[in-house]
Amino acid sequence: MHSISLSDIMMVRATAMGRVVADFNATGFSDIKQVLRETCSRITDTRGIVQLSLRNSTQGWTTRHALYF
Repeated sequence: MHSISLSDIMMVRATAMGRVVADFNATGFSDIKQVLRETCSRITDTRGIVQLSLRNSTQGWTTRHALYF
């Protein structure tokens, strides 16, 4: 699992059926669960599979997750 520090800049993009449903940069997360929770709170009207691309631009890693809404 990738580590996250509170000062790291997280870049998040969520797509569903080729449409971007959330796209934001944020700091203040201490783990991936917090990033996923924040992303889910921003996606309100989407149903089905959502592809998440998470990039920690401070540490230089990227990961992808698929969620079902």
